[in-house]
Amino acid sequence: MDYGLNTQQKKAVLESSLANIKSEIFHLLLRSNIDPDTFDPTNYTISDVSIGEKERLETLLSSVELIERKLTEIA
Repeated sequence: MDYGLNTQQKKAVLESSLANIKSEIFHLLLRSNIDPDTFDPTNYTISDVSIGEKERLETLLSSVELIERKLTEIA
């Protein structure tokens, strides 16, 4: 689909989105009593939070992967 954005605009949107998502992950981890500085997205356990929080974290981590891949494609 053509969104009418040039490469520079797409890159700016992706970078902004990535920053927002990482900020949300940081907040979610703090709310879940997980140290964001030591969190390993490839190996983690969230047992004391709601299923919704866990699902949200998984969605956010998937979004980070997609955005980082798109940024690599643009470069």
